[in-house]
Amino acid sequence: MKKLILIVLLFSPLFSIGQQTEKLVDTTKLWSHLYMTPSLGGPPPHTMITDYIKFSSDTLASFNHYKKVLIASDSNHISWSLIGLIREDTTGKVYYKGLQDMSERLFYNFNAQVGDTVLIINNLNFKMVVDSIDSVYIYDKFRKRLIFQTQEMWIEGIGSFCGILQSGRSFIVGTSDYLLCYYENANLEYNNPNYLNCYYNNVGVPEFEKNKKRITISPNPFSTSTAISFDKTYQTLDLSIIDLQGKIIQQKFYHDSNKINLDRAGIATGFYFLRVSLDGKYVETKKVVVAD
Repeated sequence: MKKLILIVLLFSPLFSIGQQTEKLVDTTKLWSHLYMTPSLGGPPPHTMITDYIKFSSDTLASFNHYKKVLIASDSNHISWSLIGLIREDTTGKVYYKGLQDMSERLFYNFNAQVGDTVLIINNLNFKMVVDSIDSVYIYDKFRKRLIFQTQEMWIEGIGSFCGILQSGRSFIVGTSDYLLCYYENANLEYNNPNYLNCYYNNVGVPEFEKNKKRITISPNPFSTSTAISFDKTYQTLDLSIIDLQGKIIQQKFYHDSNKINLDRAGIATGFYFLRVSLDGKYVETKKVVVAD
């Protein structure tokens, strides 16, 4: 399964690793999810379909309070359909109930510890073992990440890399389910860097930039300055240097460039994140080290 590109925080987490700090079930959030439907009775081409998923108003079912799960499959996400119900308890567990389900299913347990087995109750009832827990930096916020032995990953407040309703999909060999984008309060907070936009619906293999190295930093670590090179010339480049507390300590803008020289300019020795947006679109966050 293709891994999304995120920066792992390996130094002094800002929260207790075993404690969930952000809720997943929230009506201010929106996800776009790409999945592949195989051609019937033969090899590819396959159909690539994008779904938008959000949660709406409260409803009561089986004595539990749920949010409604709505889905839209058009790029303007105008026509929404009800597909299920979802709730999150105070222990970090998230439960989903499809419209035809007799009972709810466990989809997430964000407070699982390393070595714990999480039973994902779906059509195949998979058991996933937590291999490690760390944190990642996504758009000015640190979030806890659970990594499973199946290589599936969960991010607090965002869900599985396979898609918000695709927990456990990493068990299925050859699956092509990916989180494309994640929004909060209508603001784009994450864009899968392997795809050019948040919507795809076509026949055949999607045109994404496979393993394309768009940004190189050399030297890294650096003491006075470093050169940042790009795969082509971009009209606008937005570079932010962010410390481990999430504070932007420098932000620089460039135009019509494919290589820039970044000066240390009084930055203290230590580890930092370099967040890069190209032509107005967030591309990647890289770790940089400033040394004496």
